[in-house]
Amino acid sequence: MKYVEVKEIAKQVDPQMAMKDELFDEVSILNTLIKKIPKNEFCRDEAETKWIKIFTRNASYTVLHKLISIIFFSSGQ
Repeated sequence: MKYVEVKEIAKQVDPQMAMKDELFDEVSILNTLIKKIPKNEFCRDEAETKWIKIFTRNASYTVLHKLISIIFFSSGQ
């Protein structure tokens, strides 16, 4: 997951969110964690399931959680 791409999405959803330093920190930490998950395990889950697993295992992704929640909520309507 590239920070630049996440920041661009955040700008479209909530411009103030894109300016938060925490967004960079959370994306960096998440990328480190994703690298530790075996590829076959990571690829078998759907996007929603991956995010649920990520957020239930780590509550410190407050900015990413808000961003992903907005994206999934708006796409489900």
